[in-house]
Amino acid sequence: AESKGASATEYGLVFGSFEFMAFISSPILGRYIHFLGVKTTLNLGMMVAAISAMCFGLLDLVETHDTFITLSFILRMTESLGSTAALVSAFSITAAAFPQSVATTFATLEVFYGLGYIVGPTLGGLLFS
Repeated sequence: AESKGASATEYGLVFGSFEFMAFISSPILGRYIHFLGVKTTLNLGMMVAAISAMCFGLLDLVETHDTFITLSFILRMTESLGSTAALVSAFSITAAAFPQSVATTFATLEVFYGLGYIVGPTLGGLLFS
């Protein structure tokens, strides 16, 4: 990002926009998930998140600063929508599959999401270097 002339504030906002979009879209997706169906929303969410993440990885091909920052915001927010749709769907499926132990199952899911957020970047950094 710095090679494209982006400041630390700009790329910090780009990465923060992911969580902001998740915060805004999560209750909306939870309310309207039944229109598409839970499994369809899960699959579409994962597909949108994956495609957005791959396109985000190709942003180094963009030459101009303004285009780079604009596309960064758009792709991170789109990735967040997909990721949030998949996450809301996964929790909905889990609650339906384990009605007697929802709290334990949700806690287990959160533990493994947390482990993924810790191990994923670490492993990715090791593979990259």
